This record gives sequence, C-alpha cells and structure tokens, in this order.
Amino acid sequence: MNDQNPGSSNIAAFLAGAATALIAGGYFLYGPGGKRHQKQAGAFLARAKEELVERIADAEDLTERSYRKLLSEVARAQGLSAAQARTFVEKFKNKLEDLREEARASADEAELEMEDE
Repeated sequence: MNDQNPGSSNIAAFLAGAATALIAGGYFLYGPGGKRHQKQAGAFLARAKEELVERIADAEDLTERSYRKLLSEVARAQGLSAAQARTFVEKFKNKLEDLREEARASADEAELEMEDE
C-alpha cells in the first residue's frame, strides 16, 4: 500500500512551478534588458490607471461591485495580457476611494484651467 498523501505530489508540482515563475520573472525584470522590461511593465499600468481614473470620474454612482467590473473592462480595453490584467486588478482592487479622490482632483484641475483661459 502507498502511505503517501496523494496531495503531496500536487503541492510539490505547484511549488516547482511557482519557483520557476519567480526565477523567470526575476530574470525578465533584472537580467539583460531588465530596465527596458521594467519601464514597459510600468507603462502598461500607468496607461490602464489613467483610463480607470477617467472612467471613475465619468461614473455617477459607482459601487464596489461595479468598480470590480470596471477594472476588468479597463484591462480588456487596454489589451492587457492575462498576467498584466491580473497584476492590474490586484494592484487596484482595493483602491476605489483613492482613485475617486484622484478623479476629483483631476476634475478640479481641469475646471481651474478652463477658468484661466
């Protein structure tokens, strides 16, 4: 009889995959051409965040649930890969109030600029 836990091989496979992903990610961001890759990674987040703030400013009544849906819509509209979309959603999923404040500040700035002209 096999006394081993059948789930232990699944855990070992998961850990091996996670370690491989960490090594590959580290090489991608910190290996040759890493600075360029870091800039590209930051650029996709900046573009997606900008669109997210614009959509929050345009939204009348935004609930937490509709905000989560909006995150997915923005990721799709920006053409983010699955990994980029996960990163984007993870980074901004609990930032609704911060982004609302940023949207209000942007609207106030735009209003002041319009008055100056």
